[in-house]
Amino acid sequence: MKNIKIDENAARLLLVEGRDDEVFFIKLVEHMGISADIQIFSYGGKDNLKRYLLAILNDVNYSRNRQHIGIVRDADYNTSAFDSVVSALVHANDNRGTGNKFSIPQRALVRSEAAPYVSVLILPPDNEGALEDLVVDVLRTEPIMSCVNEYFECLTGQGISISKERHSRNKLSVFISGAAVDTDFATNRDSRRKFLREAVAMQWWQTDLWQHENFKVIKDFLTQLHTDKPLF
Repeated sequence: MKNIKIDENAARLLLVEGRDDEVFFIKLVEHMGISADIQIFSYGGKDNLKRYLLAILNDVNYSRNRQHIGIVRDADYNTSAFDSVVSALVHANDNRGTGNKFSIPQRALVRSEAAPYVSVLILPPDNEGALEDLVVDVLRTEPIMSCVNEYFECLTGQGISISKERHSRNKLSVFISGAAVDTDFATNRDSRRKFLREAVAMQWWQTDLWQHENFKVIKDFLTQLHTDKPLF
């Protein structure tokens, strides 16, 4: 696990699963104009969350000016993602000994009652999957997506199966490759891009994509993190 360097002037922390998520959320908070007050970390996968949270509790800067911590995790499949996050929070508290402890939220999207607040976002919020599933759904009406769907139908017809855990990530990668060859919307550098963290930096990722209804719950969550005002 990489070293954690908490900015003592950042009152709010946002923890996300991986590098793709990290860049996605960096771009989104910049779009929302709230990036100055939120420090974003990738904890490198759900299996690292317990250790990451304990490291944060043990960081001397965590106790200085700390107001709110947000945790984002993929829903995944056949698992209770929210319960897993709560388990990681409890584990960090139990192994902290004396000193600061995390307050525990009762359900996803609802921040904890005690400050410094803790709130949890599971993506997608009402389904299995990951952040990429949400993004692929946002892109479903884009003209290129019909070509992407035909590509995967062809693979299925050839007996090539793709697991549901990888399907949206692979679909997004193919979509990005298609978008990268459109010289009206892409640069030469874009031809090498294939990940979500790269897609949000590409020219064709227009500002209006952030206005899609699928991203509303994420923006509401970030607004709660930024203002401390509960969603419900």
